[in-house]
Amino acid sequence: MSHQLPTWVCATFIAVSSLVSTPTSVADSPHVQFDVVPTSVALDITDETFQQLNPDERLIETRLQISALMQRGRQEDVTEFFYRFEVPAGTGRIVDYLPKTTMASDVVGHIHVENGQEKHQELGGSLGAGPPQAVQGSLSSSTGTRAKSSVKYEMLPPKEMVAAAGTTSRGSGAYVKLRPSKQTSLEGSKDFVLMLRVPRNWRAATLRVICQSTGCTKGGFANLETKIRICGTGSFLVPLYLAGDKQAKQAANRMADAERELFDQANNRYREIRRRSMPTVAHELNLVDPKIPDDWLARVVDHADQLAGEANYFEPYLPSEIGTAAKAYRTARTQLARLSATPSSSTARNDGRHRVAKPASPSQWTVRKNSSDSGAMAEGV
Repeated sequence: MSHQLPTWVCATFIAVSSLVSTPTSVADSPHVQFDVVPTSVALDITDETFQQLNPDERLIETRLQISALMQRGRQEDVTEFFYRFEVPAGTGRIVDYLPKTTMASDVVGHIHVENGQEKHQELGGSLGAGPPQAVQGSLSSSTGTRAKSSVKYEMLPPKEMVAAAGTTSRGSGAYVKLRPSKQTSLEGSKDFVLMLRVPRNWRAATLRVICQSTGCTKGGFANLETKIRICGTGSFLVPLYLAGDKQAKQAANRMADAERELFDQANNRYREIRRRSMPTVAHELNLVDPKIPDDWLARVVDHADQLAGEANYFEPYLPSEIGTAAKAYRTARTQLARLSATPSSSTARNDGRHRVAKPASPSQWTVRKNSSDSGAMAEGV
């Protein structure tokens, strides 16, 4: 579920950037595009001990696939990928996550170190006679001392941080930082696992995923100056639903479909939106603000109020098709949020004997390899 701006906005941004940067710096600068799965299933992993101590709560585990694509530049110029996960207030708390903070080294085994000292002293001389003497000879002597000592020991290879992870805002969020190394690649698809503590009647929610990449770019005189800047961002809303809850799954799919329709309408009506945004010459010359801001799509998706709300003053200027798609998306999102306060029929029938997938041990929980509904149900029985 992406909150990224549509293609026409990205194209406009690149065009504006080319006016203030040299072509060489634009070509050399890395640019990363992010993408996230449209929906995600949550597995109930509550064990008996947790259920006895916390009868009004449950533990769920969800796996998110996030992809990163290098659209321009070299991966060697990317310095860090940053991912942040945010849970809506009152719907749960993140208590565990993967990946964890990781240190790595390019050296295999221990490093052998040997320190040696050697001393040597030598004294010598010669004596001889030549013509016109009949007898010639030479005399030399040498004395010396040699001493040598050495110390051998092993050292652990130095390690660098390739991943850092933790929670934010007292568990309402979590973050993961990934840094490049010779053994791993930042580009491509990666799995992120979150374990949440949610109310017992939890059925679905919306998880916000924020992605950001930073990289090195050259500029200044003759491109000799290196700067660190943001080279890619993405904001996504991913519907989560409880495995086995058909109504919650349908609500999550409706939200994903409604967002896709909204984005399609925005791309198809690019020229009309542009014309409505700049209706006069004063708007074209930037003498007055446009009727529709460049980030209008992100505002429509993020804002939870009805059309023409205070934060979305521009919505009356949008085409009617955009307004209809935005209203359908908000309706689907609201219906999904209401499921968190509505107990499912299966939970109501089996409240006292709820069968769930258990962790491997009380202090360790297992990451499921199958995130589909069929796999989730197979582990829940």
